[in-house]
Amino acid sequence: MPHERDSSLFELLVSRIYGLIEQADTEVIWNKHLPDPDDPKSQRQVDVTLKRNNILTIIECRLHQDPQDVTWVESLIGKRVSLRADAVIAVSSSGFTPLARKKAEVHGIILRDLVSLSAAEVSEWGMTTRVFVEYLVYDSANATVHLDGENLNGTELQRVVDWAKSSTTNMLSQITNKFVDQLNRIDSEPVDIQVFLNPPWIDSAAHVVRKVDFAAIVRRIREEHSVPLVSAYDLPNVHPLERETFVERNSQYATEVIRSGGSVAITLDFSRVRPPEKGQFLSYTVTMKDVTSVTHRIVGFDKGLWFNGVEVRYTFVPNFC
Repeated sequence: MPHERDSSLFELLVSRIYGLIEQADTEVIWNKHLPDPDDPKSQRQVDVTLKRNNILTIIECRLHQDPQDVTWVESLIGKRVSLRADAVIAVSSSGFTPLARKKAEVHGIILRDLVSLSAAEVSEWGMTTRVFVEYLVYDSANATVHLDGENLNGTELQRVVDWAKSSTTNMLSQITNKFVDQLNRIDSEPVDIQVFLNPPWIDSAAHVVRKVDFAAIVRRIREEHSVPLVSAYDLPNVHPLERETFVERNSQYATEVIRSGGSVAITLDFSRVRPPEKGQFLSYTVTMKDVTSVTHRIVGFDKGLWFNGVEVRYTFVPNFC
């Protein structure tokens, strides 16, 4: 049996496929709970729902190794009747048995599967996407904090020191946002950067901090995030290379590209992207063929590791003039 998390990832992938291929006014919801028409107090879980012009389609997904048999199709026939759904789509990662296909055809259950392409088929397809992520690496970083010596006492000094220990990430983010154009011109060779930060950025310590001089030796590196796993989505009897919708991803689901015709949806999950040692995420770029429209979906900001072990050496300088 598949792990529950893997099944959820598969369901989410299916929901994103339909988010791309359905019309713009179609409501696509993952893990929807619908009231049972025979007992509205009871909630029935559906993997994915599509709703447009009051027409309800329910989608159920199976992530299994073996082809799905007639028993599952029969259960979906009953679920369609029970939930008063207008249509049911069964999505399998491993196809369907001949009897399951026949039963679905007779009873109007729509079948779809997601077939993995072999290396030879991927090469023949020839539409592989390339995703590059760029980072800044700090070989050294120093911040000189100039203090108002006239109003400085032991309590205020400790407050500034505590601020410095806790705000390195915030400071580096501010520098990146303020000087992104200059930072983008940095290449793989180390360069010196110097930045002057005004006291208002320093929040609670601003009244005793006159300025902060930041100096660092940084370099930019570019890594390719390969998406070697390619699957084709369509009717079970359609040859993989003749299908309309393709999914490219890596095994960690950190990068995902869904392509249907000339429309493309890209998902980058930053909770699964780790910068190099002493590195900071800077940007990402995508190269692909024959594209008419692209949507970008960035997730995992709150759980992402934007900085990986970047250390800043602080020097505190009191000024009395």
